[in-house]
Amino acid sequence: MIYSFHFIGDRKRTPLDKFLNEIDRKLTLFKKHTDNTNNLYEKEYKELKSENEEQYKRSLFEANAEFDKLVAGGGYNTDEDLQFAWHASGGSSVDSYFQDEDEALFDRFNTMKDYFYKSSLSSLYALLESELRALCGILKLSYNKKISLQNLNDKDYLTAIVTYLELVIEVETYTLESYITKFRRLQFIRNKIMHNGGVIPEEEREKFSKEIIYNESAICLIESSTVFIKNVQLIENNLQLIRDFFYELRWVLDKKSDYSILTHNLTFFFEQFSKKIKVSILEVSQQRNFIKCHLVYDSSELQLLFFCNISFLKAKVKDTVIISQLTNEILIELLSNLEWPSGIIHDNILTGYLSDKNCKVKFMLYE
Repeated sequence: MIYSFHFIGDRKRTPLDKFLNEIDRKLTLFKKHTDNTNNLYEKEYKELKSENEEQYKRSLFEANAEFDKLVAGGGYNTDEDLQFAWHASGGSSVDSYFQDEDEALFDRFNTMKDYFYKSSLSSLYALLESELRALCGILKLSYNKKISLQNLNDKDYLTAIVTYLELVIEVETYTLESYITKFRRLQFIRNKIMHNGGVIPEEEREKFSKEIIYNESAICLIESSTVFIKNVQLIENNLQLIRDFFYELRWVLDKKSDYSILTHNLTFFFEQFSKKIKVSILEVSQQRNFIKCHLVYDSSELQLLFFCNISFLKAKVKDTVIISQLTNEILIELLSNLEWPSGIIHDNILTGYLSDKNCKVKFMLYE
């Protein structure tokens, strides 16, 4: 009989695993909100621009009709006369009027989108800071630490958070440094938007040009001093940066606990075959695309040992491949009576551990 995961309720997760999964959910919703709002701006702009173009065509048609009527009446023989007739028909002002209308429409929507992008960028940074503060609180409880983030008394939250992770929780933070450097650029822009109306003081403009504009093509200064966000790419880049950061942080934190979260998730998965199967992780590759597990099937009658290598491979869509080299009949029977659905494996068992959810997960089972 083939059983299925699809009716299995969500398992009990550790506070850290639950928290990290919730961050991923929030970032997904943030992206959806950003995309939907940006698309609404684009849609409305195109609709109004199309209306302007139709009105331009009608106005030009009417001007040509009036011009033809004037010329047909006679008395317009020279080029100068014809030019006067075109002016009298209103034709000479049609182009300039609708060009001005197009430019005004373009400027109006760019300004509205700039307001939205600045608001989104500020909200995104606030989300990053608040989630990192909350994370430090969870880690304090998980590791029974007496020192809290607030005890560090540093006004720069980014510095305080990294210091807390490194010195109090004692995790390796060197792989996080490149992200923190980029977060400081985000922090700088956010602070100028929130506290200075987006105006960059003269003494900081050279730094802004070298560190911000050089690295972010979607941002510039208008009137030589005010931050202007040109398109949604700046938000999307920083959103992906934060998502990548928490992916890296998940691996760093789980490594400190000897991969207890990943072990818990894989144990839950294999327990669907049998509650008597327990999992321990022997190896995680430096590239994090290979996991070697040791599994034990322990019943009152016998104990069976086997292994599972899990590889993450690039692919266009989610996929799961199972290669079994098992020879023990009991194990073969146990591990063949359950579906291995890609959705459950990618989005539940290995959620947060895949740098790209559209990948192939390969299970190699052997003794």
